[in-house]
Amino acid sequence: MGSITKRARVDKKTGKQITVYRAYVRRTGYASKSKQCHTEREAKAWLRENEATATMSKGSSGKTLGAFIKEFVEAPPTKGTKFWASHH
Repeated sequence: MGSITKRARVDKKTGKQITVYRAYVRRTGYASKSKQCHTEREAKAWLRENEATATMSKGSSGKTLGAFIKEFVEAPPTKGTKFWASHH
């Protein structure tokens, strides 16, 4: 489920107070998405469109921590490191 935060700020040019709404969508395993909107209605509409997992993209496409650990354990020690022994 997404969330909306309300933020009031002062416009630098006019000096008037402006309210903006930021909509956030966060899912485990996916990249976070957010958008700043001028109205709460606009932010809610954006959330409805982007909450589906089909529209979200995967966050990382590299190796997982488990894969790095497995590769490290299986790799032989390199000469010149403190783990190197002549019988390797």
